[in-house]
Amino acid sequence: MTIFISKFEHKLTGCQRLTDVASLYFRNVVKKRVSKQLFIEQINRDTELHSRLLAQGFSPDNQYLMPNHLSMIVERWGFPDAVSKWQTQKTITKDM
Repeated sequence: MTIFISKFEHKLTGCQRLTDVASLYFRNVVKKRVSKQLFIEQINRDTELHSRLLAQGFSPDNQYLMPNHLSMIVERWGFPDAVSKWQTQKTITKDM
C-alpha cells in the first residue's frame, strides 16, 4: 500500500524530461532553460547527490531523468512541494 504524500508524486514516476522536473522544483522561474540551469547548479552543490547520480549514469546533458535518478533526488531533497515550502520559509526569514 502506498500513501500519497505529494501532489507531484504522479509527475515524478517513470522517465521524465529534465526540464520538466527542474520546473517543478523551481516553480517561480518562468523559462525552463533557466530552471534547468538552477537545478543542475543545485545538484552540483549537493556533492553527495551529485556523486550518487553520476555513479548511476546521470549527465546534465541528458534530456531525461531515469526513475532511479528521480528517486535519488526525491529521497535527498523531498518532493517539489516540500522544497517550495522550504524556499518560502527561507525567503520569509531572510526578509525579517
